[in-house]
Amino acid sequence: MAAEMFTYTYYLIWLVFITIAVFDAREHRIPNYALLLVLVTAIIHKAFSASPAPSLIEAFIGALFMFGFSFVFFMLRAMAPGDVKLLGVVGFVVGWHHLLDTAFWIAVSTVIVGSFYAVYRLAERPELAQTTMFKYSVIVSGKGRDLISNDVGANKLRMPFAPIVVIGLALHQYF
Repeated sequence: MAAEMFTYTYYLIWLVFITIAVFDAREHRIPNYALLLVLVTAIIHKAFSASPAPSLIEAFIGALFMFGFSFVFFMLRAMAPGDVKLLGVVGFVVGWHHLLDTAFWIAVSTVIVGSFYAVYRLAERPELAQTTMFKYSVIVSGKGRDLISNDVGANKLRMPFAPIVVIGLALHQYF
């Protein structure tokens, strides 16, 4: 019975993560009830593991670390509040010992998906290619910090982060 519950909760966690990714890609927001469902399911999953107490402690440390780290990015306006909560839940699911590997695969998936978004944006509006390259070359050289603030909100590229996180989690599980 415990082994079956362990397996069912694992599949439910993945099902809800995929649902969150699709919802974020479509709506550009992450529902709190879905994050709560993943969190409760992960607690049940860890309770049915071989050593529940150390597993839960490791999960809470992972959640606190990942939430705190991503909260810094939120304060720098580089991340949305839903993404901070999502990464806190991801930290709980993977636990403390797997945070570095998971963060690596999330970073890899960010570069891959971000490259696709950039190519899509340039294909959609090819006239932006020269302007964008000029802005980044000036910013990298350290001379044009003001160019960042001159972007119009409609002109900025918005990329949902939950699909990237789920892709990163899948890569972490596979590799």
